[in-house]
Amino acid sequence: MHQTRFILQLLCCLAIIPWKVAKAQNPRIQRCSFNWDKWIQARNIEMGSKFILEWSDGPRMTYARVGSSGDTENVSDALGGAWHYNANPKSGGFTLTHINNGNKIICDSGLSKSDSEGNQGVDNFNVVSAAAAADRSVSWQKNSILSGDFTCQGKREYAILGTKPQQIFVAVFQPPSQRPLEILLYSGVERHASSAVLAVESLDYDIKKLEQGLGWLPDGLQPSKSCVGLNISDGRIDSVHIYWHRKHRRFTGWSL
Repeated sequence: MHQTRFILQLLCCLAIIPWKVAKAQNPRIQRCSFNWDKWIQARNIEMGSKFILEWSDGPRMTYARVGSSGDTENVSDALGGAWHYNANPKSGGFTLTHINNGNKIICDSGLSKSDSEGNQGVDNFNVVSAAAAADRSVSWQKNSILSGDFTCQGKREYAILGTKPQQIFVAVFQPPSQRPLEILLYSGVERHASSAVLAVESLDYDIKKLEQGLGWLPDGLQPSKSCVGLNISDGRIDSVHIYWHRKHRRFTGWSL
């Protein structure tokens, strides 16, 4: 009797083990892009509080969830890098944004045919090539590419930072057009062009508190929960805060 029960327990354990392994791994095939560059197939393997991203061209990284703030999760990669994780329910994917340098990893899966066709021109858009075609004298920085709705039109747009020895440029594109909506120019003397960093800036704020804090209100600046602005900083002087002037239909900015 005891021997029979032991055998049954052993069989149950053997039956449960493979299920647990399968549950821990649970790979999903997704397409991923680094800074909206070319799309590459990747495996997303969920493992409890961690997940592994395996790119089909070789790289593999483990990420650990370390906390959350609202809809944003904080994750840490195996090398100590800190990222913000935002899920995208519509595409079944997510976006990882590096907290320090703004680099992005975008992954999605399960797009419908219509979604895929509708975004084809956007997904295949090469920001660096478009920026170089607009001005080849500028050194455009591939790792600075950002995406967002910068003109408050509900469209995915791209911004890229470029430099010359004493000049800083920001080009903004709205795919599928290869021509920039605008190329903004700033002094690279006041702000060091070599250390300039481009980042997305939230426009979700209390307009009255901003006016009280500044003592004035930048012309045409409107708060928004959907569209975003841009920010240029170099760690030396106040940032340039860039936003879309809806009335004049152009980009403008302010700084202290």
